[in-house]
Amino acid sequence: MKTFQQLMEVQESSNQVKKIKIVIGSKEAMQDPEWKSSGFGKIESEITLAMGDHSKDCFALAPDIGEYNGLDKKEADNYEETPTDAMIYGMSNIMNGGQDIYFWTNGNRLKGAVSKNGLWPALFEQVSHEMIHIARLIATKHILKPKLGKDWAKGEGGDFVWPPIDDTEKKGHISEQAFSFMVGESIQQMIPDFMKMAEKYIPELKGK
Repeated sequence: MKTFQQLMEVQESSNQVKKIKIVIGSKEAMQDPEWKSSGFGKIESEITLAMGDHSKDCFALAPDIGEYNGLDKKEADNYEETPTDAMIYGMSNIMNGGQDIYFWTNGNRLKGAVSKNGLWPALFEQVSHEMIHIARLIATKHILKPKLGKDWAKGEGGDFVWPPIDDTEKKGHISEQAFSFMVGESIQQMIPDFMKMAEKYIPELKGK
């Protein structure tokens, strides 16, 4: 449970925040030989989707953000950002003791990318980049949490080494084909809310 101070920090940030339920394992995935051989059934997870004005807002999501992403909150607080230069553009990682997964985007930096590269190229690049990280987190949590409980993120050796993505089709591994299903289906479910949040920075998205 968040303390009153932590709740106030979230409220005082510019963040738009929404919990998104992600369910992976479409009919197409279930019929795929590599999905079956990897041992995946239906995967259910949840991510915190968020978007804010400045890199410092990423740290408002939870008190231990910097513990996992390795970045310094004070540096973020003092970083003078522009639409083409920010300490954090996007960040996908774990928080709250490793129990929650988040995807945070710097809205002003996204706006700058749209100005430079165009609307759809910028959106596709940002979402696909971060959602590859998200899919890896979801898959790893699905494999390791039944074995390790709340310490799943530390890996079986306790050194944050996670199941590999490869073509061996072994249980406990993530095949490239199965991973592709995870990325695609995850994007499908979060993209409407991502685009809605992005309207604050990119008005031309309204009605898309």
